[in-house]
Amino acid sequence: EACFSGSELVGWLVKNKGKTQDEAVDIGRQLLAGRYMCAAVSHTSTFKARSSDYWRLIEDESARALNAQYTCKALPASAEALAHVQEFLVKNLFEEFLTENGGALDYK
Repeated sequence: EACFSGSELVGWLVKNKGKTQDEAVDIGRQLLAGRYMCAAVSHTSTFKARSSDYWRLIEDESARALNAQYTCKALPASAEALAHVQEFLVKNLFEEFLTENGGALDYK
């Protein structure tokens, strides 16, 4: 898989993006905090510029869960908001079959 060490990421950011060592480490921490990358071997939760810690981008995961995050800034909707959307869709879908109180379906 496409893994890289903490020192490789920091070195690349310094060399190719003109960042300082501290800025590059901070970017690594932000990527980890934003769940854009994860630990490839250990379950460390702190990014450091070490050659012994390996990381990989979430998008490079070969077997990701269906609910794994993508590199997107959109915030997930709350369960309550999703429930309201689902209720609206179901009521519209079954409108002609719903009983008056909306609690049951009557296919007549």
